[in-house]
Amino acid sequence: MAMKIGYSSDGGLSVSRVQSSATKVWYSSDGLSTSVETPQTQHARQLQEMYNVLQNDLFDQDERIDVLMTIKETIKVCHL
Repeated sequence: MAMKIGYSSDGGLSVSRVQSSATKVWYSSDGLSTSVETPQTQHARQLQEMYNVLQNDLFDQDERIDVLMTIKETIKVCHL
């Protein structure tokens, strides 16, 4: 599954966050499916949730700084 990279309307780099944070699903020939939550999808989901917080204007500057510091630590842990 390839990630789509492009530029959003505000000029920032946009990665398909929903696609990269989705649980991986494989289907067998008999129609059964197997879902796997990998560490990478968990990290991507955490980053997506933090991105959504930053996009919300309801948070004050201190809360935004906390989220940015958490993003920084999350990226260090998952070696992005």
